[in-house]
Amino acid sequence: MKITKHKIPTHDPQTGELNPYYKQLTDKNNPMNVKQKILNLFKTKDKDNIILGLMLAKSQKVKFKKGEIDLRYAGLRDADLSKANLGGADLSDTDLRYANLGGADLRSADLSDADLRDTDLRDTDLRDADLSKADLSKADLGKANLKGAYLSGAYLRYADLSDANLSGADLSGADLRGADLGKANLKGADLGNAYLRGAYLRGADLRGAKFFNTDLRGANLKGADLSNAKGLKK
Repeated sequence: MKITKHKIPTHDPQTGELNPYYKQLTDKNNPMNVKQKILNLFKTKDKDNIILGLMLAKSQKVKFKKGEIDLRYAGLRDADLSKANLGGADLSDTDLRYANLGGADLRSADLSDADLRDTDLRDTDLRDADLSKADLSKADLGKANLKGAYLSGAYLRYADLSDANLSGADLSGADLRGADLGKANLKGADLGNAYLRGAYLRGADLRGAKFFNTDLRGANLKGADLSNAKGLKK
C-alpha cells in the first residue's frame, strides 16, 4: 500500500501565523521563521548585520522575491559581499564605495543613485539591473554581465568594463570618459548622448549600437566592430 506524504505547512491555514509545530513534525526549522529573522537583520541597515543575514540566507538556502530585500540608504562601504545573492534587492541610494561585490548575483537589482565608486564588481551578474544615475567612477566591472542593464545617466569615468557584456544595455547620457571598454560586448546598446571622450573601445563589439549625439572625441575604436551602428557621424 502506497503511503501519501503530506507537505507540512509553514503557516497555520486559519490564522496565517507561523506553524508552531513545524519543527516538531519535520525535525527542521521553519524556513519562513528563518527568513523573517534575516529580513529583521536587513532592517537594521547595519553592515555587520546585513553580512550576517546574507550568510544565513546562503546556508539555509532562503530565497527572496524581487524587492523583498530592502537595503536602501544602508552604509556598506568596504563590505565584503562577494558572491552574495542580492538578486532583485533594493540598493538604491546605498553607499557601496570600495565594497567587494565580485561574483555577486545582482540580477534585476535596483542600484539607482547608488555610490559604487572604486567598487569591485568583477564577474558580477547585473543583468537587467537598474544603475541609472549610479556613481561607478573607477569601479572594476571587468567581465561583468550587464546585459539589458539600465545605466542611463550613470557615472562611469575611468571604470574598467573590459570584456563586460553590455549587449542591449541602456547607456544613454552616461559619462564614460576615460573608461576601458576593450573587447566589451556592446551589441545593440544605446549610447545616445553618452560621453565617451578618451574611452578605450579597442576590439569592442558595437554592432547595431546607437550613437546619436555621442561624444567620441579621442576614443580608441581600433578593431571595434561597428557594423550596422546607428547615428555615427562620417
